[in-house]
Amino acid sequence: MISPNVNIYTIIVTYNGMRWADACFGSLRGSTVPLHTVVVDNGSTDGTPQRIAERFPEVHLIRSDENLGFGRGNNAGIRYALGQGATHFFLLNQDAWIYPDTVERLLGAEDDRSGILSPVHLDGSAERMDEAFKRYLFGDAAATRDDGLLLGGLTSPREARFINAAAWLLPLRTIEVVGGFDPLFLHYGEDNNYCQRVLHQSLTIRVVPQALVCHDRKSAARPLRNAWVGRYLLITYADPRFSPWQATRRTLRRQAATLARVPYYLLRGDGKSASEILKAYRTLLRRRNEILKSKHTNASRGAHWL
Repeated sequence: MISPNVNIYTIIVTYNGMRWADACFGSLRGSTVPLHTVVVDNGSTDGTPQRIAERFPEVHLIRSDENLGFGRGNNAGIRYALGQGATHFFLLNQDAWIYPDTVERLLGAEDDRSGILSPVHLDGSAERMDEAFKRYLFGDAAATRDDGLLLGGLTSPREARFINAAAWLLPLRTIEVVGGFDPLFLHYGEDNNYCQRVLHQSLTIRVVPQALVCHDRKSAARPLRNAWVGRYLLITYADPRFSPWQATRRTLRRQAATLARVPYYLLRGDGKSASEILKAYRTLLRRRNEILKSKHTNASRGAHWL
């Protein structure tokens, strides 16, 4: 049974997301547990905040004069919810919507070790699992087994090392121990870093199989690998669980393979690709003091970045 003292705040960061507004916010109204909703709008130009204010007046709307990005935007929403006495924080993407019992089922799976609770991610059709989610949860098996077989094997909450932040339920203790998103990450990688910090504090990341969310994004094709080198390096070296030397040892083979592509690209006359890789390493060196300071902060307990 859900405690009557539960005070859940749904936090949604929006940017030109009007096409999803009715599905997203309408689904929150149907929740079997009461939800307060706060939106941080990052300067939408398509009428998103106006639509929300008109159709969903119960939503507390924070309009930012600048694009705060995903992490800082969520931090602004979390700060507001903390001031309202929130006991739980449900971070939901603007292009996602829930089922009536989604949050109730997440709450039912919470225990003293819960850091992040996530539903199963379906795609926008509600008929298939989100492709990226499948890879995060099932690894190589995602490519060889159908959704029914994979989900059929999930009979109880399953621990994971990473689940993307499309629909996270964070208990208050997670905020008190881990904090908010690290502003070191401007775009992408914030949720990777947050999961690292949750695990560092001996909390769990769990997927609750009976809870569902629909995430209506484009097919999650793998990004161009050169474009991800910088993000990968930042995620790797900002991990508070490992020293820079340990991080290098753990990823040495992958980094060696990445650097080996530089002469390969040069021999092919592809200076742009070679330059992208070298630029990623130069940026890492330039930001090393900032990264080390961030690691030190995130290694300790506290409501950091809020």
